[in-house]
Amino acid sequence: MFVKNVLRENLINDKVCLLLKKLNVYCLFFGLESGSERMLKYLKRGTVTVEQGKKAMRLCKEYGFSTCGYFMIGSPSETVEDLEETCKFIESPDIDGAAIFITTPLPGTELWDYAIKEKLIQKDFYEFPNRRGMAKFQEDLILSKEITKKDFRKWYELLNKIGDKPRPNFIFKMNMIKFLFYPAFYSKLWKKRKYISGVLKRII
Repeated sequence: MFVKNVLRENLINDKVCLLLKKLNVYCLFFGLESGSERMLKYLKRGTVTVEQGKKAMRLCKEYGFSTCGYFMIGSPSETVEDLEETCKFIESPDIDGAAIFITTPLPGTELWDYAIKEKLIQKDFYEFPNRRGMAKFQEDLILSKEITKKDFRKWYELLNKIGDKPRPNFIFKMNMIKFLFYPAFYSKLWKKRKYISGVLKRII
């Protein structure tokens, strides 16, 4: 099964992995946020490090889990060098997939105050009809002044392409064969047919 909650890399250890194996979990998701130590310190206030993320990914691989990381790009002061570090992390064999999100300020947060002060967004940012979709690329969501909009779009598309690249360990595992004998498995496939079709189109 999938773990629906995003895990923290500094809380993963052998004991947790053994428990997840007993629960028949085969894919783990982590909020890694960035491959840049500098940006990770800004985003998570020094509570985790990039090396902890890498160690967590390697440990999960030792236990046979597929791994997927969630990353944020476009944060204040982020540079091309920071994006390059994130790219290297996503490209590493220790992680099977990645989802890229543009750092989005929420009302009442430090990021929101920064974006309003720098006039990067308006106070009605989330009000209809000005509401923005987080999954869609929006140039006005770039909170970094160190990257041009043109370069940022290129990096956004590149990182998504790398993160979506199918890797054997992430797509299929031998212990998933048993699901072929469960009627409920086919029922779920039918309900998710539109989503599966979209994923296959991206892969092919």
